[in-house]
Amino acid sequence: PAAANVATITVTGGIAANTFCVRLFNANNVTIDGSNSGGSDRSLTITQDTVVALNRNGVLITKGSKNITVKNTIVEGPRRVAVLTGGADPIRIVNTGFAANGGQNNITINNNWVRRGATGISQVAANGGTVRDTNIVITNNLIGGGALVAQLAHLANRGVDFNGNQDIVVADNDINGIYVISGTNLPTGAHLSGNYRNALVTRNQVHNLVCVSAANFP
Repeated sequence: PAAANVATITVTGGIAANTFCVRLFNANNVTIDGSNSGGSDRSLTITQDTVVALNRNGVLITKGSKNITVKNTIVEGPRRVAVLTGGADPIRIVNTGFAANGGQNNITINNNWVRRGATGISQVAANGGTVRDTNIVITNNLIGGGALVAQLAHLANRGVDFNGNQDIVVADNDINGIYVISGTNLPTGAHLSGNYRNALVTRNQVHNLVCVSAANFP
């Protein structure tokens, strides 16, 4: 749609569970708003209710998508099992293989609870970051299992992970509940790598990071 006609996906009833991921391919001007009240309640649950091996995301933003907002939702990645590291990321912004579409820009992820799977919110630009994604804002999210007792409801790797971006803001998030069972990755709150510029990571709380993987303790 044109910028003046923003498409909005909202809920009108109770919590909805989806057994498939939301995929935005070369999408423009799309808002996913999970509030029933027009406020900040998280009344929509997007669940990638598959085993880890399928490696699908809860919300996938790709192929040069622009002006995308995901807010007021609960997004769950694939179900974890004790012997695996967590599979796909609940929210993934990836442009690998789509450099011709240009970088993805103006992506806002705000006030969501992102849990289960590998890394809560990840971003990978095209061409090793030479075609950067720009203006990505990650704010006010609960990232990780939080107070959930089930350890496999937590993330298995990192809270946020970004590669190849410009003008990114990661602020005021509660990164709470990363549980590494196997593999050599250490639990990490925020990780930025590759070809990035002007990154602001500020006022995030990072806690309840646990690693019981024997591979990390020689």
